[in-house]
Amino acid sequence: MRTPMMWPECDADAVWAAEEKLARHPAFGESERIQRRTHARYRFALEILGTRSSSVAESAAGLADGDADRMWRDPLVRKALEDGLQRLERDETEALDDLAIVLDLARDRLTRSRDLLPTQVEDDLVLRAGPGGRIWLLSMTGQPGPLLSRLHKAMVDKFIGHNELTGQFQPADSAAARSIHQAGELLTAVLPRLGNGVLDHIAAVALLTGVGPKGRQLSAAGGDHVPGMIVLDPSLLESVWTTAGTLLHEGLHLKAFDTTRSFSLVSASPVTIEIPWRHARWDVRRVLFAFHVYAHTALFQAAAAYREEELSDQYGGLPENVAVSRGTAGTYASAVERAQFLGARLAGDLDDSLTADGRRFVGWLLESTAPLISCQPPSPSKLAAREPVGDADEPAEPSPRLARYARPPGILVRPLPDLEIAFAYNPADRALSCLNLSAWAAFELCDGRIDLESDYRDLVRAKLRPAQASQQLRLALLQLTARGLIETTEGGDPL
Repeated sequence: MRTPMMWPECDADAVWAAEEKLARHPAFGESERIQRRTHARYRFALEILGTRSSSVAESAAGLADGDADRMWRDPLVRKALEDGLQRLERDETEALDDLAIVLDLARDRLTRSRDLLPTQVEDDLVLRAGPGGRIWLLSMTGQPGPLLSRLHKAMVDKFIGHNELTGQFQPADSAAARSIHQAGELLTAVLPRLGNGVLDHIAAVALLTGVGPKGRQLSAAGGDHVPGMIVLDPSLLESVWTTAGTLLHEGLHLKAFDTTRSFSLVSASPVTIEIPWRHARWDVRRVLFAFHVYAHTALFQAAAAYREEELSDQYGGLPENVAVSRGTAGTYASAVERAQFLGARLAGDLDDSLTADGRRFVGWLLESTAPLISCQPPSPSKLAAREPVGDADEPAEPSPRLARYARPPGILVRPLPDLEIAFAYNPADRALSCLNLSAWAAFELCDGRIDLESDYRDLVRAKLRPAQASQQLRLALLQLTARGLIETTEGGDPL
C-alpha cells in the first residue's frame, strides 16, 4: 500500500472519521434528507402555483408518491418548476400554462414506464449507470419528443451558450454507460459512506465536446439552469479514476445546489476574490461551492491512497493528484492547498458575506476535514451567535424590550419537523422561503406576545446561552421581517 505522503500525521481512522462526518451531517451531509427537503419544496410549490393557475392545479392533482419521486428527479420537470416559481414572483401567472403542459406530458410518460424518468422515456436508447441504474446517460440520438426537445434546448443554452463554447453534444452508447457505471462503483468503493449519496444527486449525464475562451470544457454541472444534470467530455471516460473523481466533483456541485434550495448560505455575493490557480475572480457563492468540492476531494485522495492496493487490480493504479484540475503556473496544485486557501478566506475576510447557515456550512467542512487539510475550525460560539459568551451561570446582559411581532394574514406555512425546516409562502410578494429551525421557532412565537425574547430563550436554552439566544432571535426577526413573513405591531425596540 502506498503511504499518502500529503497527510503524514493522518491515519486511516482519521480518514474514515472525516468521511462519516461529511456524510452524516443532518443539514448538509445526508443526501437522502437533502433530497427529501427538495422534493417537499416542489410539492409545496405545486400547491402554491395551483392556487394561481387552474391548469397547474389540474395537472398536479392525484400525483402518487412513487410517481412524484420520479417527477421531482427529472431535470426538465425540475427546470419547469423553478421557472414557474420565478414567473410567480414576477406575477406572470399567464405563463404558468407552460408548466401545466410539461406536467401533463410528464404524467403521460410516467404511465409508459415503471422506473424511467418522464423525459427519459422519450430517449432513443435506455442507457443507465450508477446505483440501481438511477443515472440516465442521454443518447443524443433519434428524434426527440416534446419533453426531450425542451431538455436539449435547455442543455444547449446552459452548457454551450451560457459558457460561450463552440462544440456539440455527442452520442452516447452502452460502452459509455458501462464506463460511468464502473466509475460510480469505484467512487463508492473508495468512499462507501459518502459515494452513493453524492451519485444520487446526479439524475442525468450527457457527453459534450466544447472549447471556450478559457480552453477545453471537461465537465460542468447544470446547477440552477438544468437541475440534476452534468456534462462530461468523452475523453474523461478513458480513465476510470478520472471519471470517478469527476463524478464526485460535479455531483458535489449538484448536492450544494440542492442544499441551497432549503438553506440560504450567502448573504452578499457581489464581493469577489482573486483565485491564484485560475487568475480569475470568483464571487462568494462560487468560493463556497469550490471549498465544498476541494474539502471532499482531499478526503477522496486520502481514502484512495489507503485503498489503492485492494482496488488497483480492478481499476488500475491511482493517478497522481487525481480529481484536481491543473492550475496556472503550477500554483495551488493540490486539493489540500486549494481547500486551505478557500477555507481560510471563508472563515476570515469573507465571513461577513455568509449567513448563519453559511457559517455553519463552512464550520462543518473545516471541522470534518481538519485532520486532512490542517485548518482550524471556527469556535462554536462564533457559529452560534458571533458575540462573546460569558460563563454558563452568568446572567445575560439586559437588552431593550423587543417590539411585538405578528404574522400578517395569508402567510402559508408547511412545517416539516422531521427535516427540521418549514416552508413559508408570502402572497404579498409571491415568494417561497425556507425557514431553518431558529427562524421557524421565532416565526411561531410571533403572535403579538410581549415576552417574545424570554420565551425564545426558554425554547433554546438546552443549546444556547441567553446572550447567544437573544442574538440569534434578532437575526431571525431581521430575516423574517425582510421577507414580509412578520410585521411589527406595537411597542418596544424593533430588531
